[in-house]
Amino acid sequence: LYRDEVYDIESPDQGMAEVLVAKHRSGPTGRVKLAWLSHYTRFADMARTNDSPPPEEY
Repeated sequence: LYRDEVYDIESPDQGMAEVLVAKHRSGPTGRVKLAWLSHYTRFADMARTNDSPPPEEY
């Protein structure tokens, strides 16, 4: 887990976290962006900002 605001208080990425998936059995690796809800001490899915349809697998 990485939150830039922990290391840079004036970061433009306030309220955002990133999960780095290095290994995943039978699945993709990479980075996943999450919303950080500090008043609940909780992570949540980021809202999608584009209007593209969901992937075909859904």
